[in-house]
Amino acid sequence: MELNPSLIFPMIELLLGGGGRQPVTITREITEIELKLLQSLFRIILQELHGAWRTVATLDFAIESVETETHAFRVLAPQEAVVAIGIEMRIGEVTGMMSLAIPSVILKMMRQKFDQQWTARKVETDPGRRAGVLKKIRSGTVRLEASLGAHSISIRDLISMEAGDVLMVDHPAKAVMTLKINGMPKFHGRAANADGRRAFAVEKLVREE
Repeated sequence: MELNPSLIFPMIELLLGGGGRQPVTITREITEIELKLLQSLFRIILQELHGAWRTVATLDFAIESVETETHAFRVLAPQEAVVAIGIEMRIGEVTGMMSLAIPSVILKMMRQKFDQQWTARKVETDPGRRAGVLKKIRSGTVRLEASLGAHSISIRDLISMEAGDVLMVDHPAKAVMTLKINGMPKFHGRAANADGRRAFAVEKLVREE
């Protein structure tokens, strides 16, 4: 794991109770006490990584060493392939990158774990499970809304409107309307009457783009 130096001192300021909002420009080397504070932060990050990987495999992360000169830090052979993950972090007005390098050999060793995880996800989407989920949500409610086509009027006319005024729209009475479910277009149809009440007659499903 590599942390951009621009984030180091704002993090230390936060750990010591500061706001960490203003950019801090410090050219000196990090002290041993400050390094100890950062290691406690690193342990929290490692705990989060452990939780993130838990669904795939049980991995234990540990701090082997901390270096301030990354060019002198060698863990793998130069020709060893790694998967690099860059995460942009913002602390106050300071932005920097935290990079994670995962040796490709580790991922290859856990290929079977990933395959099992993918199989488990496919099982979760089988028709039987989907039917069970659908059965549980059938009692839920959604909002239906069928509206006429949009029409533009001047602000002068809008302000002068009173009860009893008739607003003309560019939507013919028998033209196709769209029925929205929770704000999402779902059906096309027309306005209708049913038992003396206004209704919406569904004609076809809105095609997904």
